[in-house]
Amino acid sequence: MTKQIEVHLYNPSWPIIYENAAKSIKEALENNLIEIHHIGSTSVPGLSAKPCIDIIGLVRNFKAAIPALKSIGYESRGEMHLPFREYFRYGKEINLHLYEGYSPEINLNIAFRDYLRANPEAAQEYQELKDKLLQDSKSSVKNNSNFTGYNLGKDNFIRSIIAKTKYNELRLMYCNHHHEWQQYHQIRKTELFDPYNIVFNHNHYSMTDPNCYHFVFYKKVEIIGVAMIQFLADGTAVLRSLATVPSHRNKGYAKELMFLLEKWVKIRGGKVIKLHSALDAEHFYRKLGYEEVEFNDKGVSDNVIDLGKVL
Repeated sequence: MTKQIEVHLYNPSWPIIYENAAKSIKEALENNLIEIHHIGSTSVPGLSAKPCIDIIGLVRNFKAAIPALKSIGYESRGEMHLPFREYFRYGKEINLHLYEGYSPEINLNIAFRDYLRANPEAAQEYQELKDKLLQDSKSSVKNNSNFTGYNLGKDNFIRSIIAKTKYNELRLMYCNHHHEWQQYHQIRKTELFDPYNIVFNHNHYSMTDPNCYHFVFYKKVEIIGVAMIQFLADGTAVLRSLATVPSHRNKGYAKELMFLLEKWVKIRGGKVIKLHSALDAEHFYRKLGYEEVEFNDKGVSDNVIDLGKVL
């Protein structure tokens, strides 16, 4: 039986709970902590919310943060469907989202929170959307990425608010929402398959293979690129696809996307990335340090060159 989502009216004690939690986190992490913030609906006065405080923070080192937080009762749950995040729970009362070094997620969450705080009419609109979503019997059902209909149903509103703010950063995200999957398939088909007269299959085995990871690349709230990485049995990471939309080419975004993908592979323990490069993309990859390698793997086209890079 699906557990119903529990949403409470605004509780004035929520900021106090945050302050107490932030104090204990600061004491546990000491100089490892760079910054910490109260985010989510419990951080917006008057807004109803699930009775769980969301906290976001930035640390210098994940490995040192995990045992320190564990010592004060926080349970590490890994990335939990968001790249570069370390997610912690403290009972049923606190969600802690940690990032290392730098993350655009910090400024995104603050921008959303501050806009709702400064614009009561937007906060009221958000409240009404929540109420409507809760009336839907499917709001508690989770999709394949473990997100409920309630959370996914807020996506368009959140993006519309972020679009009104000064936030304008680049983000690498897994495909989670149906909007992201739609854009992912469309960009891959248009940019990687159609030009070579290759039939695009939406139901390719990679869509459900647990060793395949599908990414969208955001500029503010617009998806400007996509990528897919597969891990082979020997631990080699294979870049199966990479594409940016024509309107955002020659701006350095593809290079930034590759930097983030390499960072993600290293976090996953990968030491090598290999790929089948189209001949017209060879120069791009070589500038990033990729060299010709032996790669006993069949690509979708014979008109490619095999490249790789040790991370």
